Order: sequence, then C-alpha cells, then structure tokens
Amino acid sequence: MFISEPGENFTDFIFLASGQPIDIGTQGLAPEQSQWLQERLFTVDATGAAPLTDNLNPLEHLQLAKAEHYRRFLVDMFGAELFVR
Repeated sequence: MFISEPGENFTDFIFLASGQPIDIGTQGLAPEQSQWLQERLFTVDATGAAPLTDNLNPLEHLQLAKAEHYRRFLVDMFGAELFVR
C-alpha cells in the first residue's frame, strides 16, 4: 500500500494487489519511479486483519469525509461566491 502525500495527515491510499510480492526496486522502473514509490510505501500491520474485498468495502463511506474536506479547502481558498450562486 502507498500514500499519496508523505508527511500529511490527510492523504489518499493507493492499494496495489498481486499474486506475488511487488518489487519496487525492479529494473523495469526508472530510478525516479522507484524513489517515488519508496517515499510513499506504507506497511500495514495485518495482525488480526480481515481481507478487504468488494463485500467489505468501507471506501465508499469514507469518500464522503474526503469530499467534504476538499470542498471546504476549495471554498476557503477561492471563496464561497465562486461555488454558491
């Protein structure tokens, strides 16, 4: 799993799934691509964790909080008059 913005409290999580370990140091990637991934690598403690499947997908519910965060951010940055008419 990777995060979009290292060091930030509010970030997107990028899930990659594979039948085998993903090698971000592979020669198939340019060094800057490997470095970008390495900076965003996030290791999850899977002790006692349940598999995340489409049947147990909290992301659609969590999307509401993210959308509200970005809405407030844009309103604060550009002003409500740009979005509310």
